Amino acid sequence: MIILFIATVILLTIILSCGVFSFLSSIDAEPEELGKLILIISILVLSAGAVFLPFYGFHSSTGSGEHLGYITASETTGVMFKTDRIYFKTSLRSSQEDKYCVIDKDVYKRLQKVKPNQQIDIYYESYLANGIKNCAAEKAVITGFGVILDSK
Repeated sequence: MIILFIATVILLTIILSCGVFSFLSSIDAEPEELGKLILIISILVLSAGAVFLPFYGFHSSTGSGEHLGYITASETTGVMFKTDRIYFKTSLRSSQEDKYCVIDKDVYKRLQKVKPNQQIDIYYESYLANGIKNCAAEKAVITGFGVILDSK
């Protein structure tokens, strides 16, 4: 989604710059006026990015992994932007609890159906910037999981 946004902004900047350049060329505009106009267009594009990135983030992967353990709780929080969160422990006796964000609603629904004492293996990814709309201060984003079958 972010790539689509960036590509659209770049394309619009090029189209606007070319259209304005050809318009100014037809009315014999000074090079200084053209420079000011390109500067204004660039500021508008950067401003749009400055508004977009804090909300939607920049999902460039900075790491990935898996975590074997148990789900201890799940919750949906947020006033404007609802985000899904899973609390996870490596051992049920452990006091250490990690929290993960879940962006995919289908994965979140499937995680909620996991039995309380069922061991699972979650797969997660860390991003450069999650964005307010997607996650808060979670460790990473869960992208999938696998249920561990009991060998008993």
